Amino acid sequence: MYDFLANIHPNIEGLTLTYNVKEAILLNLYNYMKSKRLKIPVDCEELIRQLQRFQRIQDKNGRVRYEAPLGGHDDYVVPLAPAVASSFKTDRLK
Repeated sequence: MYDFLANIHPNIEGLTLTYNVKEAILLNLYNYMKSKRLKIPVDCEELIRQLQRFQRIQDKNGRVRYEAPLGGHDDYVVPLAPAVASSFKTDRLK
């Protein structure tokens, strides 16, 4: 996807979604929402539903996962996190 978009939009930057990067951008998204700096239109019902159900799960070994509950979707949540993160530049995400 990056290569395709880079040909059309030369200023686009890639993001390797490692565990640490994913955790950082999801925490950033959470903080934006908690501080009410992120406004989501009320007619974005599926996004709101996914955000409400999205969860942080820690297993008995201490491993943490971020995901939708079984049978749910996070198709909107995961792409929203880097979009929000890119709205302000930070070196933490590189």
